[in-house]
Amino acid sequence: MSKVIALIFVLVQMYIFPLSPYAAPIEGQARYIAGKEISSAGKPDILVNGAIDLLVGSYDKKSPFYDPVFSEAVKRDIRQLLISSRALVLNDDLEKIINSLDAILALNDSNELSRNTLAKYLKQIVKGMKPLAEADTLKKLLLTIASADKEIFAPDSRVIDGLIMMSEGNMYGQKRTSAAINTSALRALLYMIACADFSPHLVVQGKDTGIPILPLLDSFDRPDKEPGTVKDQTANLAEWFIGEIVTAVKWGREGKLSVNGKYVHMDQFQAFDWLMFKKKYVLTGVGVEPLKFDGIVGIISNELVESILPASIIDAFPSIIELGGGMTVAEYNRGRYDGFTATSWQKRHGTAGKRHKLLALFVPVMEFWWNAKDIQGRLRVGELVHMLASLNEIPVAGYIPMENGASPDPLATFRNDEKLSGKSVLKTIEDSGFLKALLRKRSPDDTGLAPPLMDLCFRVIDKLNSPWTIPDDYLRMNPNYRGKTYLDFAFFELDRVSAALQNKENKTGQDFLDRAFEILFVPMPGEKNSIMTKLGAVVRSAAQISRDRVFAATFKRDLGNLLNATDTLVATADVEQILRSLNAVLALNDHLDFKKNTLAKFVHNALLGLSPISDGDTIKGLLVALADLDAKAVRDTAELNDDLIMILSSNMYGQKLGTSGVRTSALRTLLFMIQAADVEQHLVLAGIDTGIPMLKMVDSPDHPYNEPGTVRDQTVNIAQWAIGEVATAIKWGREGKVKLNGKNVFMDTFQAFDWVMFKKRYHLTFAGLKILSFDGMSGMLSSKLVNLFMPSAITDAFPAFVDMGGGMTDAEYANSLFSGFTDKSWKERYGTAGRRHKFLAIAAPLMEFCWNAKDENGKQRSGDLVQVLAGLNEIPMPPAYVELARGRGATFRRDDHPSVIKAVEDSGLLVYLIKKRGENDIVVPALDLLITVVGKLNQKDSASLEYRKNRPDFEGNTLLDVLFAEMDIKGFKQNQTETADTIQRILDIVFSAGEGETRNAVSRLQDYLDRSVGYLYKSPSGN
Repeated sequence: MSKVIALIFVLVQMYIFPLSPYAAPIEGQARYIAGKEISSAGKPDILVNGAIDLLVGSYDKKSPFYDPVFSEAVKRDIRQLLISSRALVLNDDLEKIINSLDAILALNDSNELSRNTLAKYLKQIVKGMKPLAEADTLKKLLLTIASADKEIFAPDSRVIDGLIMMSEGNMYGQKRTSAAINTSALRALLYMIACADFSPHLVVQGKDTGIPILPLLDSFDRPDKEPGTVKDQTANLAEWFIGEIVTAVKWGREGKLSVNGKYVHMDQFQAFDWLMFKKKYVLTGVGVEPLKFDGIVGIISNELVESILPASIIDAFPSIIELGGGMTVAEYNRGRYDGFTATSWQKRHGTAGKRHKLLALFVPVMEFWWNAKDIQGRLRVGELVHMLASLNEIPVAGYIPMENGASPDPLATFRNDEKLSGKSVLKTIEDSGFLKALLRKRSPDDTGLAPPLMDLCFRVIDKLNSPWTIPDDYLRMNPNYRGKTYLDFAFFELDRVSAALQNKENKTGQDFLDRAFEILFVPMPGEKNSIMTKLGAVVRSAAQISRDRVFAATFKRDLGNLLNATDTLVATADVEQILRSLNAVLALNDHLDFKKNTLAKFVHNALLGLSPISDGDTIKGLLVALADLDAKAVRDTAELNDDLIMILSSNMYGQKLGTSGVRTSALRTLLFMIQAADVEQHLVLAGIDTGIPMLKMVDSPDHPYNEPGTVRDQTVNIAQWAIGEVATAIKWGREGKVKLNGKNVFMDTFQAFDWVMFKKRYHLTFAGLKILSFDGMSGMLSSKLVNLFMPSAITDAFPAFVDMGGGMTDAEYANSLFSGFTDKSWKERYGTAGRRHKFLAIAAPLMEFCWNAKDENGKQRSGDLVQVLAGLNEIPMPPAYVELARGRGATFRRDDHPSVIKAVEDSGLLVYLIKKRGENDIVVPALDLLITVVGKLNQKDSASLEYRKNRPDFEGNTLLDVLFAEMDIKGFKQNQTETADTIQRILDIVFSAGEGETRNAVSRLQDYLDRSVGYLYKSPSGN
């Protein structure tokens, strides 16, 4: 289990925390690469490999980076994240989060960026956060936060409680939903910072004197040789507030705060309270006598100061006190308190941190920006002010104060927060309860997601900042580089990449940020909806169905079962085998030339095969078909995962691959047969092709009244004909129309399959004369006469089609000695389908859908399914194919052709993923979840009347129809050239090596995985 947790951490770090920390310094620059050196690594490889060595090497006792304290802490955090994630998924908070996301994405309300509420706000934030785009600044900020006391991230630290409280309560600590002031403390704080971003001047008799007021403010409460305030460093009010807080916290930490004439040590909360309520301030130059104040609160609550500063700052100031976490409803007269007075605050000292501790998260950030300097040595705290101001959405212009004279103003901005409904992203987040639902604890063993996630993140940052951790390869490439830690070189390279992108942006004249927002929020050419609109459609559909309590309960049950199965998998040693198996598959990335690369060829053919079914309507139809699985088949077997394993590990005769002469699996044989049968076979007489399709000569007397005997009028393609016959038989069975012994009977899927395979009578006619009769498809394909006309690639592989029904067993085939169909071997087979496995339960709905679906010309689409399956075949086709009659040299007996699916089979990748462990497996609960969700989405009349009314071109009826109409999935272009171009672009990204490089993205992934696993297990490649 510990290695599994470690592996999860590896994957998280490789793909989520590319730069990321709690370890002792590592002496020397020793390098450990799980048994292999990579001397020619490029910078991207060095970056990833260095992180792997540091983070994953901490689990290996042989590694110089071994760190049991770090590794155990990480495993503990990962375990807690799994526990908290499970608690969230199974709680009602899941529906709240979905509904909250729906409300947030509803603010994506225009295709014009200048009118789109969500886009404007996000763009405002991104621009405000521009300083964080500087790699060195971001690195130093991360290190500052990571160096904070880790106890503030403990589950009971109440840091997260503070964030929730400030979003749910107003600036007086009252529940904003039931208080007169209905603006949250969090947004009031952001608004105040935005309004305070200026230098206030002294105003005399209503006239601005132009004299900055902050230089007139001083304090005698200071350590020796220290200035009383930060007035010499800034005259900006917002910056001054931050500077005063940072300075007070620093003095408290150093034991330099004066209380009753003595210098004392204070923690950050005590120092905050001292500053707010106790520090002695003096304002000179405004009258004959200097004005004296106790704390910043004394300044703000003074009538003269209130007449000088904007009302928006005075009104919102209690929010900065609330940041300290000292206010409670009881302290404010049971919610009736309307604002600060000259005396209301005097007994407040000593309460900071009692209610919540959000301040602990803000202080390190404020300290960093206050102490940061630009190239000219100037303060950079203004950048923090601008970043926080970018989060504000309350309009600064048109502010209405909370009091009109001596009376509360009912029109005050902070009393009328509902006016921003539908216009504010942050308000929508607060009103929807998103933060609380996402972050809160739900059970005694649940800490919530934030504490373990923050702890994990900052531990990783600390770890990567350990001394002497720059990879040797990088030092060899850059001998003059003077950095000392992994983070140094990582952020140095990040800065170089950023500079290159900026230079490219300058040359093209295209703003990268604007282009990114266009991609997200503006529909692509030829499409009606943007990416964000499509995402919103998915979330909106999820939100609508989550409101059905019965459905929600079923969904959670199914999801809970799936989580149980996943947890069981993670807890087993099979994870190691899965990684080894994955390595075997990735090893087929064996050539830089696409045409010679086994994995690339498979991906190319598979994508090309998928192109006909990649559009939205087809995907929707396939989902509905899968959700309509034979419920009895799924319910009757808890071994569906074993059924899938069976067709991977047995041949077409039901024999185990390792002990039989035919070594090709039933699955791959079936794929081969479908491609081989994708032809129109003609009648050949005396070696001459008559041009007459053989299937045009096949009919059947076993059919319902007014129904054709076979599907020969719809197709004479052999593969499509077989699919059509099976789909038709299943339909007749469901409708009670199958003719058996002269009577129409009902049949389930498996009975109907057996009937068409072994009982349905077929006649071969020529010139109106019945030449031959066969019992079922098996009788036809095993006929020696038919075999004369039918390619051996089809007749050899046909048993795989029969095995799809799950009727064969080893015992029925003479202890695995049977080597092929004969004209008698199948006669006792009727009635056995589904006894061995129930793979047909999955295959049948897909066949039915593609047979019944019509293309734009009104023709059935079984050919699309044939193309999809044929695209997965990797067995050589004729003339390279060698028939079974050739003995040991036959293709199916050798099975030695490089193949991705064969690698999956031989390595056991799918077996390890889907096999049952105790009472748990993944397949059945996953299918249950699919059936539950799609069934709910596809309920009749579930599309809202409003949606149908507003979109006259909408022809659907269900919520699933709405979802796919909004998703507007085009799929690969129908034009063959454009389809090929799309596929080629994908192949280029994944399989092309850069100029002068010898490895592509897949090779890199394999090396990274191999390196990681090498620390946890023996290297999968054997190195």
